[in-house]
Amino acid sequence: MSNCRNVLESIVLQEVQAQLKKLSPELQKRYNVEDLAAYALNRLPPMYVTTQKGWVQSRSRVIKELHPQVVEVVKKALYSCRTDPLKQREPLPESELASEPRTLVLLQEFLGNPNLRWDQVPQAVERALNNVTVGGNARSSTPSKRTFELHSYLGKKKAQPPPAAVNEPASEEARIKGAVDANDFAIYIQVGKMAYRNILENIVISVARLQISHLDPDLAEKVNLDEVTAYALNRLPPLYATDGETLRQMRLKAKNELAQQIATNVRQAIQLVLQSPKPVKVKPQFLRFNRDMEKAMQEVNRLLNRSDITWRNILDVLKQEIEARRSALRQQNF
Repeated sequence: MSNCRNVLESIVLQEVQAQLKKLSPELQKRYNVEDLAAYALNRLPPMYVTTQKGWVQSRSRVIKELHPQVVEVVKKALYSCRTDPLKQREPLPESELASEPRTLVLLQEFLGNPNLRWDQVPQAVERALNNVTVGGNARSSTPSKRTFELHSYLGKKKAQPPPAAVNEPASEEARIKGAVDANDFAIYIQVGKMAYRNILENIVISVARLQISHLDPDLAEKVNLDEVTAYALNRLPPLYATDGETLRQMRLKAKNELAQQIATNVRQAIQLVLQSPKPVKVKPQFLRFNRDMEKAMQEVNRLLNRSDITWRNILDVLKQEIEARRSALRQQNF
């Protein structure tokens, strides 16, 4: 789901947080943000998009046309979704939550850098490995000059000349561009932080891949998986889950009640995508972040002299590498 997102997720989360702020701190503790958002999203029409332009247009439409409906459904969530402190919750499996943004969030936590971006990951990984101690945790914070000297394939960056003076219009343009980038990145990270998922996403993707695999290879190459997925999901009832028990119930519902509808919608989506392919100039949602991710994986592979590291396994590989270096240090001390 690299470039397929439900526009309503960020809007619903904003409304959930706004309504929670009106409650007393003690009452706020009785709610789980993911539960409130999932409740609301399951009662609103999905609006999956795949491009930056689609995101902007759909978000504007939701704010203008659906905002009162969003407000009301979140109010109902507050009446229906108070948590039971005595009930044991089974979290969603990481396999269900897996995504590029999710991996970056986990790397931020593991490396102790909440602002980490994909283009900073290789250097952060290197620092974490160089800072391994026998009993300490890996952190990517910049060490002092006395204790650390960067000496890797990344090399030292050349000193940059002071920026040239710029005129006011150019400065304003840069400021606006920076603000847009920061907002887009916040939405990207938000996807990774939320422990809920429309369980139909992975199901639709699996069905779409299967149907595409049966096409002639020349036709299959022309099918945009993200476009097919968005089309199908926008014509199916959302099934957002926040825990393992709900996940199993919704999977059963999808199998018993929605299987034929899923297959039909995917087939129609493939036909439409083949008939009306997206023009080359259309930019996918979060394109630049995923490009940064791909470059980061290439650099991490070079750093560790490997070729199998991806966003799906980088955290496990990093943990294994740190533990191996820690074990080597222990042996040296004996």
